[in-house]
Amino acid sequence: MKLRLAKHSQLSSLKGEQVCQAKTMAFRVSSLAIVPAFTGRYLLRANQSISLEVAGDISELWIGWFVLAFVIIAILYGIGATLANRAFVLSEKWSNRLFPMIAVIGLGVAGYIAYVQLFQVQAICGPLENCNTVLQSRYARLLGFVPNSVLGLISYLALLFLWGWFNHRQDWLSVKAPLLMLAITLLGSLLSIHLTVLQVSVLKALCMWCLSSAILITGLFLLSISIYQASHSSLSSIADE
Repeated sequence: MKLRLAKHSQLSSLKGEQVCQAKTMAFRVSSLAIVPAFTGRYLLRANQSISLEVAGDISELWIGWFVLAFVIIAILYGIGATLANRAFVLSEKWSNRLFPMIAVIGLGVAGYIAYVQLFQVQAICGPLENCNTVLQSRYARLLGFVPNSVLGLISYLALLFLWGWFNHRQDWLSVKAPLLMLAITLLGSLLSIHLTVLQVSVLKALCMWCLSSAILITGLFLLSISIYQASHSSLSSIADE
């Protein structure tokens, strides 16, 4: 009798162990099934988010291409119209209003970019969120150490100085001021083409402040053509008399 009870207890314990082992195996199998499923879902969501970010960055690049096209067309028009002496000439009243206003705005933009670069702080990017990528890149400094914004700052200050001298003085510098303004704005527009190409083709990132400065300096280039043509015509009429 005792032997039967012992055998019965052994069989019960063996069955219990087998049941536990079966449950453990089932849990492991279910875990192995859940982990790949969870991992797959996570990777799918990650890939979707990355794809959306890349698509967002690429979709933003059209703004840079648009600005680039505007600057190139403006330069081609300006050079052709100046050489042919057929540029659209604004009235002196509008030129005297628009030129200093745009130059002051450009001075503020260049000053902010210079502040960000010199003090190494994060810029407020606005709708284009990758401006810090552009401002912290090696292309943001001329010859590797002079920030491009400092050149912009000097250029806007020089333009304001020349505009003021042209309107309030009567000497050799006031005569040369329109040509100097035209040269400075042309060089600034050409540099803007170079920097915008780097943004859209190399960095794949856009800087709202940089694109704004490109538009502003190009606008000043067009106004400089008008001022130069008007002053050149008045000098020619004086010489004819």
